[in-house]
Amino acid sequence: MITQPQDVYKMITEAGPTWSNRNVQILRFRDLVRQVDHNQRLKGEKYHKFESNEPGSFFSTMVQLLSRNSARHRIPLEDDNEDERKLKGSIERLVEGTFRDVDFYRTRRMEGTPLQHAMAQMACSDGWVCLEVVVNREKNKIPVDVRLYDTLDVFPMWGPDGLSCVVIRTNRTPMQVEMEYPHVGMSHKYS
Repeated sequence: MITQPQDVYKMITEAGPTWSNRNVQILRFRDLVRQVDHNQRLKGEKYHKFESNEPGSFFSTMVQLLSRNSARHRIPLEDDNEDERKLKGSIERLVEGTFRDVDFYRTRRMEGTPLQHAMAQMACSDGWVCLEVVVNREKNKIPVDVRLYDTLDVFPMWGPDGLSCVVIRTNRTPMQVEMEYPHVGMSHKYS
């Protein structure tokens, strides 16, 4: 059980070398899409440089294909009775409305792109998506908040039974952590 900040720091420093190959590959692909050639300075001026926009164009095309249409949320019907159809239909509408709300709050917070587009970008550039879904029951708070994290800062920890925990490296002050996660209960006070 993690109880101290030192425990989290220790987990991140131990997990860093495990995920270093993943991070190198992700950074290499991001540079390829942005058309960054780190070796050009080493080649010298007498060599001609050829830069293709094909990786960037392919990336943009894949992101547009994945995010062009809104996601459909369908629950398969087990029985063909009217009550089950109404219940599952209301759940589907709830999920679609929740996604619309998430996109509305993301644009209000100036996070830019809609959730589906941001997830498509992350999936195409990094190979996987890391997000946190927070459901708030308190009044005057965003009902459902989805936070996307850079995959370079995410360290999944695996145990014998599968995924045991996920450590996400972020820059926050202790006060921000306490405001964001009040149920954790920090052991120190602020002046």
